[in-house]
Amino acid sequence: MDYFGHVLEIGLVTIFSILLSLVSYQVFARYIGFIPRFLWTEEVSRACFIWMVMIGASLGVRQQRHFAIDALVEKFGGRSKFILQLFINVAVLCGSISFLWYGWGFLEMGSRRVSLVTGLPMTWAYASFFLSGLFMSLFCLVLIIRQVSDARRKQTRV
Repeated sequence: MDYFGHVLEIGLVTIFSILLSLVSYQVFARYIGFIPRFLWTEEVSRACFIWMVMIGASLGVRQQRHFAIDALVEKFGGRSKFILQLFINVAVLCGSISFLWYGWGFLEMGSRRVSLVTGLPMTWAYASFFLSGLFMSLFCLVLIIRQVSDARRKQTRV
């Protein structure tokens, strides 16, 4: 799973760089007369922003920094902390499965649409929700399995 995390981090940095470049170009083109204004930069920027948010959400789940309320979890100890963390991970898993389920429908809808500006199928933009749900689900499952196996190891030591 670390491999997927590193690939997502590289993808996030790449997409952010593309977004920054396109938005900077749009700003300069608006105020400098001899730079041509391209309509496709706005659409690609919007898609990059969506991808950036969805990849960031997946990485947040991987690092357990997305939905968990650290201050609340740290107030508890022992079994209560384990149950609360497990509840949070299961709740995030349920949310990520809904992203996976509804993201698939969204992806299918995008496969039937073509961008008027770029001429590309909208699948490339709509796929972010499905893939984010897939990665969030995988990361949640790994976190739950690790948490339960760590708890079992601690019980066998005692």
